[in-house]
Amino acid sequence: IRLERARSHQQQQQRASAAASYNPSSYPALFVSPFVLMAILNNLGHLHVIMQNETQSEKCFRQLQSTLMYMLQFQNKSGSNTNGRTSANSTNHQSMIQVFMENASLGLRTTRMTAAAA
Repeated sequence: IRLERARSHQQQQQRASAAASYNPSSYPALFVSPFVLMAILNNLGHLHVIMQNETQSEKCFRQLQSTLMYMLQFQNKSGSNTNGRTSANSTNHQSMIQVFMENASLGLRTTRMTAAAA
């Protein structure tokens, strides 16, 4: 039992250190890319809108916004270390974040209007 606890504790520490040192271009196979997560949340939110499940739709879009805020915060931290240089990868990430931000805002407005109409 002690050996299992020690192994479990070691795995938790590895996950925590991997999450703390997140790098968008290389992440462990155990984690889903934040962009994949945002695409999933976006699609689930839209599916819930179509199924007229406003509560779950709003939950998905709020989680999408939360993930976006995390990404923007990370991007601002790492962007300050580039000495004014922007790479094509960074520009692509910025455009993807912008698209997800617009979708999340539109999705939240849609769920609010649907709930108000009901």
